[in-house]
Amino acid sequence: MAADESLEQPVVLRDEAVVRLLLAECMASGTRAKWASANGVSPQYVTDVLKGRRAPGDSILRGLGLARDVVYVPRQPEAVS
Repeated sequence: MAADESLEQPVVLRDEAVVRLLLAECMASGTRAKWASANGVSPQYVTDVLKGRRAPGDSILRGLGLARDVVYVPRQPEAVS
């Protein structure tokens, strides 16, 4: 890895973007079931993630080439009523 690569900002995806990526990958595979089978997860798990009933876990993230990382951001000032 080049020295300047380690200084690059990582791409940060919100949950909605991960779900859109999963949907696109399922469509590219032909069906949710085909993507699920190719990535070692159940079709029901994929459907649950796509419908927002479950968060994508490590197995789905791995299939998408992603990893979970915790990010802390500055707190926004609270509105005064």
